[in-house]
Amino acid sequence: MKRDLWVAIGCAIIGIWISSGSVRLGLWRMGNPDAGLYPLLIGLGIILLSVILLFVTIWGKRAGQKETPILGPRWKNLFLILGGLLFYFLALDRVGFPLTTFLFMTFVLKAIESQRWPPVLLLAFFSTSACYVVFSLWIKIEFPKGILGF
Repeated sequence: MKRDLWVAIGCAIIGIWISSGSVRLGLWRMGNPDAGLYPLLIGLGIILLSVILLFVTIWGKRAGQKETPILGPRWKNLFLILGGLLFYFLALDRVGFPLTTFLFMTFVLKAIESQRWPPVLLLAFFSTSACYVVFSLWIKIEFPKGILGF
């Protein structure tokens, strides 16, 4: 219970810090969102979630309920994900966004929570495609092209 309480307080402080910094960037200018609007929404979301965690921590725990360790029995997954993110970071410019994202998603879905191959490949393909369509085609963010050329 103490750990959850401190996490809620720490996250609330981080959310307040992000929100106050985003207001200084400006929220709205000439009828359009300014640079601080999105960070403000993220900061407010962090504050909201930390308040929910605070209430659950204070009023939601039952007597005799044991606190689980921070990493628990699946601590190896943390290092697998960090290794996958390191691969993603190093390969993104050379290999390109679509293929690197597909490989990363496949790795996370298969290695972390072992699933059958067909759902893993389908989910990796559709999540990569959705990200590419939304960010590259719709919002027009340029991603590294890599070896596939798109």
